[in-house]
Amino acid sequence: MNTLFYRRHYEWLVDNVGPLLSTPTDAERLADLFEEDNPAFKRGVFVSRMIGKWEETNLSEEEMECRSHGDF
Repeated sequence: MNTLFYRRHYEWLVDNVGPLLSTPTDAERLADLFEEDNPAFKRGVFVSRMIGKWEETNLSEEEMECRSHGDF
């Protein structure tokens, strides 16, 4: 089976699509699709990075500070 995406593609998606997601749960939906394509897909890494990019764009500095201290 040929995989459609490789690591560089996933990294590009995280950097460029992550900030555009409507909600962090969209990262999970994307991961569902990518798991079907690539058995070696690292779901946890992808979702974590994708949500991180979403947070950088969509959360205020105060919200980011709370998250880093576990207050959120």
